[in-house]
Amino acid sequence: GLDRIDASNVEEAMRVERLYTGDLFGDKAYVWAIQETEGLAGLYSSYVKKLSVALLEAQDTAGASKLLLKLHARDPLDESAVRLLMQVHGQDGDKKGLTARYTDYVKLLGKELGIRPPAELVKLYDSLISGLSDRK
Repeated sequence: GLDRIDASNVEEAMRVERLYTGDLFGDKAYVWAIQETEGLAGLYSSYVKKLSVALLEAQDTAGASKLLLKLHARDPLDESAVRLLMQVHGQDGDKKGLTARYTDYVKLLGKELGIRPPAELVKLYDSLISGLSDRK
């Protein structure tokens, strides 16, 4: 199984991800299947995050970004996907992208949930930004 994703099985993991497209039954959300679908969506989500971490470790920021953007489109409020996308920007040295990603998410939190970003997220942003400034 693909419990651990690393350089040795990242290709296989990418193939598995491609097999999962959309929700279980496309647009036909049968009430009895909704819980099943949500369960699968949750599994898919954690799978993609594991895969993205492995891709980041392998310096494949483009591959990680593509997967994470798919996930982010499904659930824009998913903080862990946003964190990983921020790391992609940081790894790419993309200060503009990092700032845009962070500020968009902060705005979304305010608009949708009326909350401020969690301290952990602010800290991550600050550390990624200062890491990029040190690089120059």
